Amino acid sequence: MARDGFTRRELLRLRTRGKPASPQPATPKTITPTDLVKPGQRLPDVISWLDPEMRATPRRAGADATFPLLRPPGAIAEADFLVACTRCGDCASACPHDAIRNAPARLREASGTPIVDPHVSPCLMCEDLPCITACETGALRSEAPAALGTAHVQPLDCLNRLSSSCSVCVERCPVPGVMAFLGDLPSVDGAMCTGCGICQHVCPAPTNAIVLLPNADRPTPAQLASTLTSEPTEPPEPEIVLPDLHEAELDEQGLRALFHDLSSAAEIEGVRVKQAAAERASTGQVTASDALELLLARRVRGVQIRYRYQGESWCDTIMASPHGHRVVRLADPVRPAGLD
Repeated sequence: MARDGFTRRELLRLRTRGKPASPQPATPKTITPTDLVKPGQRLPDVISWLDPEMRATPRRAGADATFPLLRPPGAIAEADFLVACTRCGDCASACPHDAIRNAPARLREASGTPIVDPHVSPCLMCEDLPCITACETGALRSEAPAALGTAHVQPLDCLNRLSSSCSVCVERCPVPGVMAFLGDLPSVDGAMCTGCGICQHVCPAPTNAIVLLPNADRPTPAQLASTLTSEPTEPPEPEIVLPDLHEAELDEQGLRALFHDLSSAAEIEGVRVKQAAAERASTGQVTASDALELLLARRVRGVQIRYRYQGESWCDTIMASPHGHRVVRLADPVRPAGLD
Protein backbone atom coordinates (compact mmCIF):
# COMPACT_ATOMS: atom_id res chain seq x y z
CA MET A 1 0.00 0.00 0.00
CA ALA A 2 1.29 3.46 -0.84
CA ARG A 3 0.85 6.37 1.47
CA ASP A 4 1.78 9.91 0.47
CA GLY A 5 3.78 8.54 -2.39
CA PHE A 6 5.70 5.94 -0.32
CA THR A 7 5.40 2.19 -0.42
CA ARG A 8 5.87 0.03 2.63
CA ARG A 9 8.95 -1.51 1.09
CA GLU A 10 10.40 1.94 0.48
CA LEU A 11 9.62 2.96 4.04
CA LEU A 12 11.35 -0.12 5.41
CA ARG A 13 14.40 0.48 3.23
CA LEU A 14 14.42 4.18 4.08
CA ARG A 15 14.40 5.13 0.43
CA THR A 16 12.38 7.81 -1.35
CA ARG A 17 11.72 8.63 -4.98
CA GLY A 18 13.62 11.85 -4.72
CA LYS A 19 16.66 10.54 -2.75
CA PRO A 20 19.05 13.43 -2.10
CA ALA A 21 22.61 13.15 -3.18
CA SER A 22 25.00 11.73 -0.62
CA PRO A 23 26.86 14.49 1.22
CA GLN A 24 30.58 14.74 0.53
CA PRO A 25 32.70 13.59 3.50
CA ALA A 26 34.22 16.47 5.38
CA THR A 27 37.96 16.83 5.34
CA PRO A 28 39.22 15.66 8.77
CA LYS A 29 40.98 18.25 10.84
CA THR A 30 44.65 17.56 11.43
CA ILE A 31 45.19 17.28 15.16
CA THR A 32 48.64 17.99 16.43
CA PRO A 33 49.91 16.89 19.85
CA THR A 34 49.70 20.47 21.08
CA ASP A 35 45.93 20.55 20.36
CA LEU A 36 45.47 17.78 22.95
CA VAL A 37 47.30 19.60 25.73
CA LYS A 38 46.15 22.62 27.69
CA PRO A 39 48.46 25.62 27.84
CA GLY A 40 51.14 25.12 30.44
CA GLN A 41 50.53 21.37 30.67
CA ARG A 42 53.43 18.98 30.03
CA LEU A 43 53.00 16.85 26.95
CA PRO A 44 52.30 13.26 28.08
CA ASP A 45 54.70 10.67 26.76
CA VAL A 46 51.98 8.63 25.03
CA ILE A 47 50.64 11.67 23.17
CA SER A 48 54.17 12.68 22.25
CA TRP A 49 54.70 9.32 20.61
CA LEU A 50 51.71 10.01 18.33
CA ASP A 51 53.76 12.74 16.71
CA PRO A 52 54.54 11.38 13.20
CA GLU A 53 58.17 12.42 13.51
CA MET A 54 58.56 10.47 16.72
CA ARG A 55 56.59 7.56 15.33
CA ALA A 56 59.05 7.31 12.47
CA THR A 57 62.02 7.16 14.84
CA PRO A 58 63.41 3.61 14.90
CA ARG A 59 63.45 1.99 18.32
CA ARG A 60 65.67 -0.85 19.36
CA ALA A 61 64.14 -4.21 20.20
CA GLY A 62 62.76 -4.35 23.70
CA ALA A 63 62.73 -0.59 24.23
CA ASP A 64 58.97 -0.48 24.78
CA ALA A 65 58.91 -3.58 27.01
CA THR A 66 60.33 -1.75 29.99
CA PHE A 67 58.00 -3.28 32.56
CA PRO A 68 60.12 -5.93 34.24
CA LEU A 69 59.10 -9.53 34.57
CA LEU A 70 59.97 -11.92 37.37
CA ARG A 71 63.32 -13.02 36.01
CA PRO A 72 65.78 -15.57 37.43
CA PRO A 73 68.39 -14.34 39.93
CA GLY A 74 71.07 -11.97 38.64
CA ALA A 75 69.03 -10.56 35.74
CA ILE A 76 70.15 -7.24 34.25
CA ALA A 77 67.78 -4.37 33.33
CA GLU A 78 64.79 -5.56 31.32
CA ALA A 79 65.57 -3.82 28.01
CA ASP A 80 69.17 -5.04 28.12
CA PHE A 81 68.00 -8.48 29.20
CA LEU A 82 65.82 -8.84 26.11
CA VAL A 83 68.76 -7.91 23.90
CA ALA A 84 71.27 -10.19 25.64
CA CYS A 85 69.06 -13.25 26.12
CA THR A 86 69.25 -15.72 23.22
CA ARG A 87 66.42 -17.89 24.57
CA CYS A 88 68.82 -20.85 24.66
CA GLY A 89 67.20 -22.39 27.73
CA ASP A 90 70.50 -23.14 29.48
CA CYS A 91 69.42 -21.43 32.71
CA ALA A 92 66.20 -23.45 32.80
CA SER A 93 68.12 -26.67 32.21
CA ALA A 94 70.54 -25.80 35.02
CA CYS A 95 67.78 -25.07 37.55
CA PRO A 96 67.52 -28.12 39.84
CA HIS A 97 63.98 -27.23 40.94
CA ASP A 98 62.35 -26.52 37.55
CA ALA A 99 61.58 -22.99 38.70
CA ILE A 100 62.58 -21.35 35.39
CA ARG A 101 60.26 -21.61 32.41
CA ASN A 102 59.73 -19.84 29.10
CA ALA A 103 57.60 -16.71 28.93
CA PRO A 104 54.33 -17.31 27.00
CA ALA A 105 53.63 -15.85 23.55
CA ARG A 106 51.24 -13.24 24.98
CA LEU A 107 54.25 -11.40 26.37
CA ARG A 108 55.27 -10.58 22.80
CA GLU A 109 58.93 -9.54 22.65
CA ALA A 110 59.60 -11.38 25.92
CA SER A 111 58.16 -14.62 24.53
CA GLY A 112 60.52 -17.52 25.10
CA THR A 113 62.74 -15.70 27.58
CA PRO A 114 63.22 -17.21 31.05
CA ILE A 115 60.81 -16.22 33.81
CA VAL A 116 59.83 -17.54 37.22
CA ASP A 117 56.17 -18.34 37.83
CA PRO A 118 55.76 -18.97 41.58
CA HIS A 119 52.24 -20.29 41.08
CA VAL A 120 53.81 -23.25 39.30
CA SER A 121 57.21 -23.49 41.00
CA PRO A 122 58.94 -20.84 43.15
CA CYS A 123 62.64 -20.04 43.08
CA LEU A 124 64.50 -21.72 45.94
CA MET A 125 67.48 -19.34 45.66
CA CYS A 126 70.17 -22.00 45.38
CA GLU A 127 73.35 -21.14 47.23
CA ASP A 128 75.52 -21.57 44.12
CA LEU A 129 72.92 -20.10 41.68
CA PRO A 130 73.60 -22.54 38.79
CA CYS A 131 71.31 -20.55 36.49
CA ILE A 132 73.78 -17.65 36.53
CA THR A 133 76.72 -19.97 35.91
CA ALA A 134 74.92 -21.51 32.93
CA CYS A 135 74.18 -18.14 31.28
CA GLU A 136 76.93 -17.39 28.76
CA THR A 137 75.37 -14.26 27.24
CA GLY A 138 75.52 -12.00 30.29
CA ALA A 139 71.75 -11.71 30.72
CA LEU A 140 72.21 -13.22 34.19
CA ARG A 141 75.24 -11.98 36.12
CA SER A 142 76.67 -12.85 39.49
CA GLU A 143 77.45 -9.20 40.27
CA ALA A 144 73.79 -8.19 39.78
CA PRO A 145 71.33 -8.46 42.71
CA ALA A 146 69.99 -11.98 43.16
CA ALA A 147 66.59 -10.79 44.43
CA LEU A 148 63.78 -11.38 41.95
CA GLY A 149 61.39 -8.82 43.43
CA THR A 150 59.34 -8.07 46.53
CA ALA A 151 56.24 -9.77 47.91
CA HIS A 152 53.21 -7.79 49.09
CA VAL A 153 50.14 -8.97 51.00
CA GLN A 154 46.71 -8.03 49.65
CA PRO A 155 44.64 -7.52 52.83
CA LEU A 156 41.23 -8.00 51.19
CA ASP A 157 42.20 -11.43 49.87
CA CYS A 158 44.01 -12.71 52.99
CA LEU A 159 42.19 -15.44 54.92
CA ASN A 160 42.86 -13.55 58.13
CA ARG A 161 40.37 -10.95 56.90
CA LEU A 162 37.89 -13.58 55.72
CA SER A 163 36.83 -14.88 59.15
CA SER A 164 39.62 -17.43 59.18
CA SER A 165 43.10 -17.81 60.61
CA CYS A 166 46.16 -18.54 58.46
CA SER A 167 49.91 -18.25 58.93
CA VAL A 168 51.19 -20.47 56.10
CA CYS A 169 53.13 -17.73 54.30
CA VAL A 170 54.87 -16.61 57.51
CA GLU A 171 55.76 -20.19 58.43
CA ARG A 172 57.09 -21.14 55.00
CA CYS A 173 59.14 -18.01 54.28
CA PRO A 174 62.76 -19.23 53.99
CA VAL A 175 64.41 -16.00 55.18
CA PRO A 176 64.00 -15.43 58.93
CA GLY A 177 62.39 -12.13 59.81
CA VAL A 178 61.11 -11.25 56.33
CA MET A 179 57.47 -12.13 57.03
CA ALA A 180 55.81 -11.51 60.37
CA PHE A 181 52.39 -10.62 61.68
CA LEU A 182 51.56 -6.97 62.04
CA GLY A 183 48.31 -7.05 63.94
CA ASP A 184 46.15 -9.72 62.31
CA LEU A 185 47.82 -9.58 58.90
CA PRO A 186 51.18 -10.83 57.60
CA SER A 187 53.60 -8.11 56.58
CA VAL A 188 56.75 -8.22 54.46
CA ASP A 189 60.08 -6.54 55.08
CA GLY A 190 60.76 -5.35 51.55
CA ALA A 191 64.42 -4.63 52.22
CA MET A 192 65.08 -8.30 53.04
CA CYS A 193 62.60 -10.02 50.71
CA THR A 194 64.19 -11.96 47.83
CA GLY A 195 60.97 -12.31 45.83
CA CYS A 196 61.44 -16.08 45.65
CA GLY A 197 57.65 -16.58 45.51
CA ILE A 198 57.36 -19.36 48.08
CA CYS A 199 54.77 -17.35 50.02
CA GLN A 200 52.71 -16.91 46.87
CA HIS A 201 53.08 -20.59 45.99
CA VAL A 202 51.73 -21.80 49.35
CA CYS A 203 49.00 -19.18 49.89
CA PRO A 204 45.71 -21.16 50.33
CA ALA A 205 43.34 -18.19 49.89
CA PRO A 206 40.69 -18.55 47.12
CA THR A 207 42.19 -15.44 45.52
CA ASN A 208 45.92 -15.52 46.14
CA ALA A 209 46.71 -12.83 48.69
CA ILE A 210 50.38 -12.49 47.74
CA VAL A 211 51.43 -10.20 44.91
CA LEU A 212 55.01 -10.32 43.66
CA LEU A 213 56.35 -7.10 42.20
CA PRO A 214 59.39 -7.78 39.99
CA ASN A 215 62.58 -5.90 40.71
CA ALA A 216 62.32 -2.70 38.66
CA ASP A 217 65.79 -1.43 39.58
CA ARG A 218 67.87 -4.10 37.93
CA PRO A 219 71.20 -2.66 36.83
CA THR A 220 72.34 -2.19 33.27
CA PRO A 221 75.64 -3.68 32.10
CA ALA A 222 77.14 -0.17 32.10
CA GLN A 223 76.09 0.35 35.71
CA LEU A 224 77.61 -2.97 36.72
CA ALA A 225 80.85 -2.11 34.97
CA SER A 226 80.90 1.30 36.65
CA THR A 227 80.28 -0.23 40.06
CA LEU A 228 83.08 -2.74 39.63
CA THR A 229 85.58 -0.05 38.63
CA SER A 230 84.49 2.54 41.18
CA GLU A 231 84.37 0.29 44.22
CA PRO A 232 87.40 0.89 46.40
CA THR A 233 89.57 -2.14 46.36
CA GLU A 234 90.83 -3.52 49.60
CA PRO A 235 94.54 -2.94 50.00
CA PRO A 236 96.42 -6.19 49.61
CA GLU A 237 97.31 -7.80 52.86
CA PRO A 238 101.00 -7.55 53.60
CA GLU A 239 102.89 -10.65 52.74
CA ILE A 240 103.72 -12.66 55.80
CA VAL A 241 107.38 -13.55 55.76
CA LEU A 242 108.17 -16.30 58.20
CA PRO A 243 111.64 -16.39 59.68
CA ASP A 244 114.03 -19.03 58.51
CA LEU A 245 113.53 -22.26 60.37
CA HIS A 246 116.51 -24.41 61.28
CA GLU A 247 116.07 -27.95 62.52
CA ALA A 248 118.49 -30.57 63.73
CA GLU A 249 118.49 -33.88 65.56
CA LEU A 250 121.07 -34.02 68.39
CA ASP A 251 122.38 -36.87 70.46
CA GLU A 252 123.48 -36.35 74.06
CA GLN A 253 126.94 -35.08 73.06
CA GLY A 254 125.49 -32.64 70.55
CA LEU A 255 122.92 -31.40 73.10
CA ARG A 256 125.64 -30.70 75.69
CA ALA A 257 127.69 -28.85 73.03
CA LEU A 258 124.66 -26.70 72.18
CA PHE A 259 124.08 -25.61 75.76
CA HIS A 260 127.81 -24.94 76.17
CA ASP A 261 127.86 -22.66 73.11
CA LEU A 262 124.72 -20.80 74.20
CA SER A 263 126.01 -20.24 77.72
CA SER A 264 129.44 -19.06 76.58
CA ALA A 265 128.74 -17.10 73.37
CA ALA A 266 125.14 -15.83 73.69
CA GLU A 267 123.17 -13.70 76.13
CA ILE A 268 120.47 -16.01 77.48
CA GLU A 269 117.31 -14.05 78.27
CA GLY A 270 115.07 -16.84 79.51
CA VAL A 271 114.67 -20.60 79.79
CA ARG A 272 111.27 -22.27 80.17
CA VAL A 273 110.27 -25.92 80.34
CA LYS A 274 107.32 -27.76 78.81
CA GLN A 275 106.00 -30.63 80.88
CA ALA A 276 103.48 -32.23 78.49
CA ALA A 277 102.61 -32.26 74.80
CA ALA A 278 99.30 -30.44 75.16
CA GLU A 279 100.40 -27.60 77.41
CA ARG A 280 102.37 -24.44 76.88
CA ALA A 281 105.84 -23.86 78.21
CA SER A 282 105.72 -22.87 81.87
CA THR A 283 106.08 -19.24 82.80
CA GLY A 284 108.61 -20.08 85.51
CA GLN A 285 112.26 -19.58 84.56
CA VAL A 286 115.02 -22.18 85.11
CA THR A 287 118.74 -21.99 84.45
CA ALA A 288 120.29 -23.35 81.28
CA SER A 289 122.22 -26.02 83.20
CA ASP A 290 119.07 -27.16 85.01
CA ALA A 291 117.19 -27.32 81.71
CA LEU A 292 119.94 -29.47 80.21
CA GLU A 293 119.78 -31.98 83.06
CA LEU A 294 115.96 -32.13 82.87
CA LEU A 295 116.18 -32.87 79.15
CA LEU A 296 118.83 -35.55 79.54
CA ALA A 297 116.84 -37.21 82.34
CA ARG A 298 113.68 -36.91 80.18
CA ARG A 299 111.82 -35.37 83.07
CA VAL A 300 110.38 -32.70 80.80
CA ARG A 301 109.04 -32.93 77.29
CA GLY A 302 110.82 -29.84 76.02
CA VAL A 303 112.73 -26.65 76.78
CA GLN A 304 112.50 -23.21 75.19
CA ILE A 305 115.53 -20.91 75.29
CA ARG A 306 115.44 -17.26 74.21
CA TYR A 307 118.74 -15.51 73.69
CA ARG A 308 120.56 -12.74 71.85
CA TYR A 309 123.50 -13.43 69.61
CA GLN A 310 125.39 -10.74 67.65
CA GLY A 311 122.55 -8.25 68.16
CA GLU A 312 119.72 -10.55 67.02
CA SER A 313 117.06 -12.33 69.07
CA TRP A 314 116.64 -16.05 68.68
CA CYS A 315 114.54 -18.81 70.12
CA ASP A 316 115.56 -22.47 70.34
CA THR A 317 112.92 -25.08 71.13
CA ILE A 318 114.36 -28.43 72.16
CA MET A 319 112.00 -31.42 72.28
CA ALA A 320 112.68 -35.02 73.30
CA SER A 321 112.59 -37.42 70.35
CA PRO A 322 112.88 -41.23 70.13
CA HIS A 323 116.53 -41.03 69.10
CA GLY A 324 117.69 -38.00 71.06
CA HIS A 325 116.49 -34.43 70.97
CA ARG A 326 115.09 -32.32 68.15
CA VAL A 327 116.09 -28.65 67.98
CA VAL A 328 114.03 -26.00 66.12
CA ARG A 329 115.69 -22.58 65.83
CA LEU A 330 114.11 -19.39 64.46
CA ALA A 331 114.37 -15.65 64.82
CA ASP A 332 112.46 -14.63 67.92
CA PRO A 333 108.95 -13.52 66.76
CA VAL A 334 108.28 -11.88 70.12
CA ARG A 335 111.42 -9.75 70.29
CA PRO A 336 112.68 -9.05 66.77
CA ALA A 337 116.22 -7.98 66.18
CA GLY A 338 116.96 -4.39 67.15
CA LEU A 339 114.38 -4.15 69.95
CA ASP A 340 115.81 -3.86 73.44
